[in-house]
Amino acid sequence: MSHLKDFIREIRACKTAAEEREVVARESADIRTSFKDMKCKTRDRNMAKLLFIHLLGYPAYFGQVETVNLIASSKFHEKRLGYLALMVLLDEQQDLLMLLPNTMKTDMASPSNFMTALALVALGNIGNSEMIRDLSSELEKCFRHSHAYIRKKATLCAVRAIRKDPDVADQYAPKVLLLLGERAHGVVTAACALLLEINAASPSIFKQPQYDQLVPTAVRALKSLLLSNYSSQHDVAGITDPFLQIKLLQVMRVLGRGNKAASDLMNDVLAQVATNTDHRKNAGTAVLYECVQTVLSIEAEPALRVLAVNILMRFLARNDNNTRYVALNLLSKVVTLDKPTVQRHKKIIVDCLNDPDISIRRRALELTYALVDATNCRHLVTEMVDYLGRADAEFKTDLTRKICIACEKYAPSKKWQLDTIIKVLSTAGSYVRDDIPSALVLLISQTPTLHLYAAQRLYAALYQATHARVAAVAGAAAPAVSGGKQEEQQPPEETLTQVAIWALGEYGDLLPTEPFELNPHAEGEPQVAVGPAELVGLLEQIIRLPLTTAPTRAYALTALTKLSGRFTDAPVLARITDLIAAYRTDITVELQQRACEYGAVLGASAGVLRQALVKRMPVPDLTCPLTRNTEEDEVDEDEEDQHGGEDEPLDETPALPAGRTESGQQGGWEDEELKEGEQLLPGLAGAAATAAASAASTAPASEKESSLPDLLSLTLGVPVAPAATPAVSPAVPNPAADLMSMFGSPAAAPAVGGAPQPHPMLATHSPVPTPPVPSPLPGDVSLLPLGGTTAPSPIASLSPTLASILATAPRSVPAPAGPAMMGPPGMAMAAPPMMGAPVATPPIPVYNARGVTLTMEGFPDPARPNIHTFRCTFSTSLSVPLRNFGFQVSLPKYLRLQMQPASGNILPPNLSGTITQMMRIMNTMHGQQPVQFRGRVEYQVGDTAEVIADVFDVTRLPGL
Repeated sequence: MSHLKDFIREIRACKTAAEEREVVARESADIRTSFKDMKCKTRDRNMAKLLFIHLLGYPAYFGQVETVNLIASSKFHEKRLGYLALMVLLDEQQDLLMLLPNTMKTDMASPSNFMTALALVALGNIGNSEMIRDLSSELEKCFRHSHAYIRKKATLCAVRAIRKDPDVADQYAPKVLLLLGERAHGVVTAACALLLEINAASPSIFKQPQYDQLVPTAVRALKSLLLSNYSSQHDVAGITDPFLQIKLLQVMRVLGRGNKAASDLMNDVLAQVATNTDHRKNAGTAVLYECVQTVLSIEAEPALRVLAVNILMRFLARNDNNTRYVALNLLSKVVTLDKPTVQRHKKIIVDCLNDPDISIRRRALELTYALVDATNCRHLVTEMVDYLGRADAEFKTDLTRKICIACEKYAPSKKWQLDTIIKVLSTAGSYVRDDIPSALVLLISQTPTLHLYAAQRLYAALYQATHARVAAVAGAAAPAVSGGKQEEQQPPEETLTQVAIWALGEYGDLLPTEPFELNPHAEGEPQVAVGPAELVGLLEQIIRLPLTTAPTRAYALTALTKLSGRFTDAPVLARITDLIAAYRTDITVELQQRACEYGAVLGASAGVLRQALVKRMPVPDLTCPLTRNTEEDEVDEDEEDQHGGEDEPLDETPALPAGRTESGQQGGWEDEELKEGEQLLPGLAGAAATAAASAASTAPASEKESSLPDLLSLTLGVPVAPAATPAVSPAVPNPAADLMSMFGSPAAAPAVGGAPQPHPMLATHSPVPTPPVPSPLPGDVSLLPLGGTTAPSPIASLSPTLASILATAPRSVPAPAGPAMMGPPGMAMAAPPMMGAPVATPPIPVYNARGVTLTMEGFPDPARPNIHTFRCTFSTSLSVPLRNFGFQVSLPKYLRLQMQPASGNILPPNLSGTITQMMRIMNTMHGQQPVQFRGRVEYQVGDTAEVIADVFDVTRLPGL
C-alpha cells in the first residue's frame, strides 16, 4: 500500500470530481481490508490516510473501531495516531467510548510523560461526564506529578471537565491554591483558568475561609513578574509574560469584587502595574486594559481610580482605533461610578465626535450624553447640537432625543431650553421622534412667560425656513405629477413648521405688541414689527407652497381660524375667509372637510360660538414625554413600525366605557395621518368642546336653550324641532352628554331595564318616509349609512368628533347618518347612498358563558366588501339583572373599528330584555387577513359589588 504522501499526490493529480471519488473509493476499500488483518504492520499509515479522507468530506466511519486498537498499542507512534483519530472521528455520544477508560487509566499512570499527556488531552477534548467521573482519581494524581508539563495538562483537563460537568467543581477547588503558588508560568496560567472556571460554575466556593490565601498568593505571583529580570523565554515586547499578568489580573478582579479587605491587598500591586507598564506596545496596552478593568471592579482607592481614568485618556490620545474604542467603552462604565473624574477630560471625549471612525463617534456620543449635568449642560449640549449638523443619518434620531432629554433635565433656563429645541428641530429636519415636538408644545403651554418669546422665535424660524424653501422651489424643477395628484415630498423642516404654526395659532396675536429681531445671534440685526397682515401672509405663503404636505396645510387652516377670533381688521378677516374658502373643493378630503367646518364657523351667524371655539387651549396637566417612563410604549411603536402584514396576536385593551374604541374616540375612524398632528394642534372640534363647555357653565339658561338650534341651522341648514328631554341614566357614560348639556339638550339616554329602546342606528331598518334634506355644503362627503336614507347627510362634512355630537342631538330628521368614516391615512371612505336597507344575515352566537349570551348579525355591503357592520345583542338567563354591563373590543393593527354606544347598561334577567350595540370594522388587508377580534365583557350580578370580567376570542363572524 502507498504512503500518505503518495496518496495526497494522487488526489491532487485528479482533474475531475469523478476521478477523485474513484481514487478515494479504491483507497477506502484497501484500508477497510487492511483493518481486518490484525497482523498488519501499516495500521498507523492506513489511519493517517483515513483521516485525510475524512478531511476531504468522504465517509470514514469504518475506522472508528480501529482507533481503539491503535490506542491500546504499546507503540507511541500508533498510540498518538489513535488518540488523534479518536478526537476527530468520534464524539462524546458514541458508545464506543465505553471501551477506553481502562486504556486511558493505564496511559495516565504511564512513566512516559508523552503518553500521559496524550491521555489527558483526549479526556479533556472528548471525555463525557461518565468518563470524567471514572478517571477523576487518576486526574487528581496528575496534579502532584513531578513534571510541570503534566501538571499543566491535568489542570487544563480539569477546566474542560468542569465545563462539561459543573458538579465536579468542588472536587478540584482545593487544588487551585497549590497550583497558584507554582513557579512554572504554564502551571500558574492554567491554575488561573481553573479558578475562573470554578468561580463561574459556583461563585460561593472561594468565599469560604479556607481560600483566604488566594489573594496574597495571586498578589505575590504578579509582583514577582513585575520585579523579575529579563527572561527571553517569557518576554514579549519588553513585558514579562503578559499572558500570565492578564490572567492574574482577571483572578484579582473576581476575588476582589465586593471584598474590601481583599481589595486593600491588591491596591499596591495594581498601582505598580499601572505605572510601570509601557502603554505604547500592544502587549502593554492589553495588560493596562485588564488592570483598569480590575481597578473599576474592585473596591479600589479613589486615587487608583483616577490613575485608571488617566490611563484611558492616554489610550484616547493614541492613533490606534481599537485602543480608542475600548477606552471609550470603559469610560462609559467609569462615568456611572465616578463622573467628576471623567468630567476633567470631557474636551478629549468631545473631540472624538469628529473621528473618522463611525464606531468611535457612536461611543463618544453616548459618553458625552452620560457626562451632561447641571454644571456643564450649556457647553456639552451646544457641542452635541453642533455635531448634529454633520452627524450621519442613522445617528440623528437618537441624537436629537438625547439632546432634548438633557435639556429637559439640566437646562439652566426655560428660555435657553426653548432656543435649543428650536435649533434642534431646524437642524435635524425629519429625523425627529414624535415626543420631541410634543415636549416643546408642553413646554410653551406650561410656561406663560414664554408665550410671546416662543411666538417670536418660532415666527423667525418659520420665516427663514419658508423663504429658504421658496428659493429652493424657484431654483428647482416643478414637482412630478402622477395620476392627477401631486407627489408629496417631505420637507426637511416639516416638524418645525407644524410646531411653529401651532404656536402662531395659539399666541400669534401677541406678536404685534412688541418688535423683535429675526436673528438675535447676528450683530446689528434690525428689529421688525409683525402685524396681523404679515402673520397671515406668512401662513398663506406656507399653504401655497407646492412642497407643503396636507397635514401642514390642515395646521395652517386651523391656525388661521383661531387667529380670526383675535384680529379685528376687516381686510385681514376677509383674507382669512378667502384662504379657507379656497379649500372647500380641495382634492384632499381632510382639507375639504376642515375648510367646510371652519367656513361655517367664520360665518356671520356663528356669533359668540366662534369666540368660544377659538379660545386658547387650556394648559395640559401632563409631564414631559421625554422623561416619562415610556419603554413599553416605544416597544409597541417599534413593533407597529415593523408590521409587514403577518398575522399578529390580538392586542389587549384596558377596560373602556361601553361604546368606545381603543383610541378613545366614539363613532369615527381614526385618521392616522393627522394622529401625530392632533397631539400638537387639537382639531377645532376639540377646541369647541373644551371652550364651549367652560363657557356653558356661566351662560344663562335661555342662552343655552337657543344655542343648539343656532348651531344646527348654521352647519346643516335645516330647521330643528324641539324635542323632549328623556330621562338620563347615570350608569352609562356618554361622551356627547357633557358637550350637549352646554346647549341645554342633554344626550338621549339609553333604555334601562325592560324592553330595550331601539338604537338610533337601527331606526332605519324599517321603511320610514324620509323628509327632503337641503343640499349639503360645498365639498360635502358622502357617508356609508347603516339605514335607508337616500341622500347623504350634511353631517358628513364635519369632523368625526362634531359629527358624533350632532348625530346624537334631537332633531327632526328621523334617520340620522353616522359620522364620517376615515380610512387609511389621507383617504376618506366616501360612498354613494344606499338605495335600501341592508339585508341582515342570520344571527349566530359567538359567546355563551356564565349565563350571558352574545349573538351577532352582519349587514354586508356588496359595494364595499372590506367594511363589515355588525349588531351585537346581549341577553342573560340569570334570575337577577346584570348592572354596569360593558363590552370592549380589541383588534389586530390591520383592522379599524367604529363602535356606537350601547342601548343600555342594565341587562334584564330571564331573557326578558337585551342590550344591543352596533360596530363597524374596516379590513385594510381585505383578502389577505381575516376579520377577528378579542372581546371583553364585564358586569355586576344583582346588588353585589364584585365585577365579573371575561375575555374571549371571536374568529367566526356572520356574513364572512
